Amino acid sequence: RKKDIGEDLQRRVIFQLFCIFSQTSGAMRRVIITIVLLFSCFLAGAQGRSQLDSLRYILPEFSQGTVIFGDKSVSRGVLNISPLDQTVYCISAGGGTLSVAGSSDIISVNASGRSFVRWQESFVEIAVVDGNTGVGIIRTTSKVNNAKPGAYGMASGASSTRTYSVNPSTGTFRDSIMDDPRNYVYRQFPCLCKDGRCLPVSRKSFERLFPELKAYIESVWSDRNIDITDTGSVIGFYRELLQK
Repeated sequence: RKKDIGEDLQRRVIFQLFCIFSQTSGAMRRVIITIVLLFSCFLAGAQGRSQLDSLRYILPEFSQGTVIFGDKSVSRGVLNISPLDQTVYCISAGGGTLSVAGSSDIISVNASGRSFVRWQESFVEIAVVDGNTGVGIIRTTSKVNNAKPGAYGMASGASSTRTYSVNPSTGTFRDSIMDDPRNYVYRQFPCLCKDGRCLPVSRKSFERLFPELKAYIESVWSDRNIDITDTGSVIGFYRELLQK
């Protein structure tokens, strides 16, 4: 929606400047051309920052939320979750962004009507839940670098953190100087949940969630051609099994 508003504003401003441009000449036209170029650069930069924010944070904006730690203590504040380092961030009293102390001890986060649980090194959003089973969504953002992937595609803590960007014309790497959305790789994929544990999506995992339906799952799995990387497809099959 914000993107639509920005594009509409850009069209309106450029149209107005074009109308003025058509009625002027000489030095004034050069001034108008300069204004159009500067305005376009500003909007491009703003869009780039918006794209970067969507890669850095899971929620569309910092929202009032609740954090529960392993010792059952509770913390509340305006917060967001970063898929880049799997850390909870909050807005400080001074308006700055701070990481929540003890993020590795957090067991769950609730914000904007959405629920997240921490599983190993990732925050998993609970998309659907029924009793002790459910479907979760794991999101990760990684910088394009020479790091070896760790669990769930995240960079290993022992790997290099030097950042690179890709030259699209040659396919070669160059050192990254500025933050740019093209320097990040975003991944989103579903997982299955049971008894507080997350399982990779597979036929056997579904059978662990629904052992009484093992024969049925085996009989339809190959014919259904379920896309185990697509959250909608996985949720659809999960809900079908709930109805059996």
